[in-house]
Amino acid sequence: MKYLNALFDWFIFMLEVLLRPIPYKTGIFLRRFFYRIFFGKDIRVSDYAFITHLKKIDIHPSSLIGRCSDINACGGLKIGKYVGMGPYVIIRTNDHQYLNNDMKKNRESYVFGKVEIHDGAWIGANTCILKGVTIGEHSVVGAGSVVTKSIPPYSVAVGNPAKVVKTFETV
Repeated sequence: MKYLNALFDWFIFMLEVLLRPIPYKTGIFLRRFFYRIFFGKDIRVSDYAFITHLKKIDIHPSSLIGRCSDINACGGLKIGKYVGMGPYVIIRTNDHQYLNNDMKKNRESYVFGKVEIHDGAWIGANTCILKGVTIGEHSVVGAGSVVTKSIPPYSVAVGNPAKVVKTFETV
């Protein structure tokens, strides 16, 4: 059974690799079909996006993962309604845990943290979101930002590391 699961995972990975470069509406349609069949998720994913650990993603169908994005969801990822992501967005839900100076760094264990992006948030191009971050509803993260801490709702955050520069009043 262990080998059968490994073979199935390899098949899924290869199918995703084949579907990843198909451009425009045809590619988005085929990827949505693929994600719906194998994972029960109706996800809109643009061209060349690379997503791992699909079973740990909770995404609303009205949201879009941008072109050439790189998403690792091993720690868990929740994306709400009407979330827009620009191209080249990187989301990481894990990090290395450095416990011993004598040990090689690539052999250390991992630390996981869930990333949550709430309803109506906008994520700019080339943004990097790290583990344990929550982006509040209707928040905007500027292009090229590195988000290391949570962003409150109804705010704009930019920079490396991302800092809140503006807050909107709720209606």
